[in-house]
Amino acid sequence: MLSIAATPVLALVLGAGAAPPSPNAGDAARLMALDRFASGRDALSAKRWADAEKEFGDAVRLQPGLALAHYGLGQALMGQARYAEAVVTYQQTIRQAFREVSDAIVGYSKIREFRGQQALLVASAQDARRLADVRYQGGATSYLEVLDADTRLFVAQLGLAQAQLNELLALVQIYRALGGGWEQ
Repeated sequence: MLSIAATPVLALVLGAGAAPPSPNAGDAARLMALDRFASGRDALSAKRWADAEKEFGDAVRLQPGLALAHYGLGQALMGQARYAEAVVTYQQTIRQAFREVSDAIVGYSKIREFRGQQALLVASAQDARRLADVRYQGGATSYLEVLDADTRLFVAQLGLAQAQLNELLALVQIYRALGGGWEQ
């Protein structure tokens, strides 16, 4: 954004070699326009876009031929557009961040629940294995039933290990969604 310098530029706007008008020149509208212009310039440099728009707009209404007031008004409007765009982008980013965190938390809770079910399955398979061994020791069944119970226990333990891994990965997703230092 170009800087609006008051004194040399005002001399150009007012006429070549002319100094800013004095209070006794009688041109009240021009003085008010210049005052609004100066206020608009200050607001513009402070990035108070709405204030700058108002001040430059007043200067243009008071003195339509004041070219720098038109330029300042354009800068203020452009600044507001950038600000509005930045606000929209920020809001979208925040919504996306909340969505990612929410999804990660929901995913973690589902996986945690599944891991709990897998732990219960392992406990049941261990009981079945123990009972199969007792039945074999008592002569009520063959060793094939014990081997089958061992196989089911092993499958259940593998499922539990996978569920525990998925639970830890879900925790990493929560950490990442919350802005943790995750490097790709």
